[in-house]
Amino acid sequence: MLAIWAVLGVFILTGLNAFTAVVDLEQSIAFYLLFIVLFYWIDRSVLASRRSDPLLRDTLHWSKLRLVLWAGVIITTVIPFVILGYVVATSNNALFAQMNNGTLGGPAIIDLIFGFMQNFPIIIPIVGLVYFPIISIRSKWDRNLRRHFIWFVPASLCLLLLFFGFSLPQPIGQFYSPFIVVVMGYSLYRSAKALVPLNLVSAT
Repeated sequence: MLAIWAVLGVFILTGLNAFTAVVDLEQSIAFYLLFIVLFYWIDRSVLASRRSDPLLRDTLHWSKLRLVLWAGVIITTVIPFVILGYVVATSNNALFAQMNNGTLGGPAIIDLIFGFMQNFPIIIPIVGLVYFPIISIRSKWDRNLRRHFIWFVPASLCLLLLFFGFSLPQPIGQFYSPFIVVVMGYSLYRSAKALVPLNLVSAT
């Protein structure tokens, strides 16, 4: 939850559009760190669900799929950081302009960097949308854990809409992002609350 608020704070403070390589690097670090933290949480949750399953079921072959996804997360994080780090270190404004204009290295490089790598994080919330309903159903032996997973699904959907969603005409558009953030925050609150047995009075 802190990672989500942190990345939103970075984008609000620096603006939605990066005009310098330093700002672009700051936004990229915040953006990719958010999805790394999110994927780590999803990975740990699915593995914990399997360990608590009496049948030790491997939901949709997660033990193998997670290795592929982790490799994709690492690759799509490291390469943009290396490029942006080089631009910042060398103050290569021409290279930064090529990145912004989509003319870096020709069509093949553009499709790889700006197509695959920038859109790969979208897979992570989708993984949450797919796996959490499944493991929540299988968590019937633990009602709190089931509610925890179910409430996280709207947060994944809101994250997709926030970063990869569509724009609405004004004046409706100016309320779109704040509304999504409020819904996501409430979903995360309920997800965390499900793991904490509040308002319970011990019979002593």
